[in-house]
Amino acid sequence: MIYALFLVLWVGISDWYPKQVQTVGTAVFRKAIISTGSRWVVILSPADTKVGRFDTTLAVLNKETRGLGQQPFSSLSIAYLPMAMTISLILASPVPWKRRLVSIVFGSLVVCAWISLALFFMVLNAYCGEPPLGMYTVGAWLTKPIGFITWVVSVSTVPQFVVPVFFWLMVTIRGDDIQRLTGAEDD
Repeated sequence: MIYALFLVLWVGISDWYPKQVQTVGTAVFRKAIISTGSRWVVILSPADTKVGRFDTTLAVLNKETRGLGQQPFSSLSIAYLPMAMTISLILASPVPWKRRLVSIVFGSLVVCAWISLALFFMVLNAYCGEPPLGMYTVGAWLTKPIGFITWVVSVSTVPQFVVPVFFWLMVTIRGDDIQRLTGAEDD
């Protein structure tokens, strides 16, 4: 029920939310690039044409070769749904409200870290590609795993439905909750 409410909420914020992802994502990448002195330029911007749910374009530029790569993605899939699912699970948990609120804060931080990881792998995948964009030669033994991880964290349904369950368990459920649910008594 709670998750359904988040899905209905998406209809109202579907124009606003991608802009926030683009603004925050670009700022995070800019700070990371400046702090590392990297040769990368990464910009998240509105997709030129919305194809399906793809509303954002991740543009990566190799400053040395001027190679440019772009990858469309869905802020709904990568950011909104994992957050909505995690918060829904937390709110539906049979734990005290104070713990739910604390869990929402920590769960939101964990989901934000997951979103950053997904975007990082999208960029890493681009930079391990062919010239002129590719900056790193990691070899076939690492290129395929990076591509697979990128697919798992940014394209598949895993981040939308499976990963939030682990986040929920991590930030909400305690050992005494498991004992209570299984009917085990403390000796």
